[in-house]
Amino acid sequence: MLGKLLKYDLQNSVKYYATMAAILVCSIIIAFLCSLTKISVLSTIVFGFSYLLTFLLVGGYFLVCFTRFYTQMCGNESYLTYMVPASIGKTVFSKLLAALLWGIVIIVMLIGFWTALVYITFPNLNLSTQIDNVLETLKPFTSFLMIMVVFLLLVSNLLIALSSAISCLPVVKNRNGGLGILIISFFVLYQLSVIVLVAVSMIMVLLSGGSFTSEFLSNPASSSLIFNSVSNAMLGCTVMYTILFYIISVHLFRKHRRI
Repeated sequence: MLGKLLKYDLQNSVKYYATMAAILVCSIIIAFLCSLTKISVLSTIVFGFSYLLTFLLVGGYFLVCFTRFYTQMCGNESYLTYMVPASIGKTVFSKLLAALLWGIVIIVMLIGFWTALVYITFPNLNLSTQIDNVLETLKPFTSFLMIMVVFLLLVSNLLIALSSAISCLPVVKNRNGGLGILIISFFVLYQLSVIVLVAVSMIMVLLSGGSFTSEFLSNPASSSLIFNSVSNAMLGCTVMYTILFYIISVHLFRKHRRI
């Protein structure tokens, strides 16, 4: 049943992400045409537009997650969701997994987009060498960056699920709070989660005997101790948030189903 639920959730969002991919392809074509003109101003405009497009696509990803979660769990399509002979836990897990997979697809799409954009804008640049240099520079921080991506994707989608569950509560729905309450709940919970993460990270750094400001500002390359401490804090918080937010979300959705 989980496989069928996941297949449905993935297919249900294909049109949104296919549109995003089409926008990126069109942007690459426009960048290529601009590069043929050899006008430096156009290249600057293309890069500025690409930064804006990146933020818009990331925002679009979260907007799709917001609307799909709310519509399918609390909105017009919720009756179909609750008619499926599957537990609420499996239903929520399926939607979370689909959102995570699409998040990974968005990251891969953006990496490919920026790689193609740099190659088109700077054709004489030895791109493979530059990529090797970047990877070598980021090598000490690989675990930190990977955990940060997992934290952003996993915890963000769990908070969207929890915010959707809060917006399903009768006291909220009866006041027509809907999607607005979902978004407000998400940002409030996200801020609280980040505050807890920062506090735990500072405690981990102090327990490790490090001094973040002095060591990091003096020599970032030698700050592996700091990054390891923060990575451990992020990993621990991610596990804690995953368990806590998932359990609360499933509990609230079960109450909504009974209602």
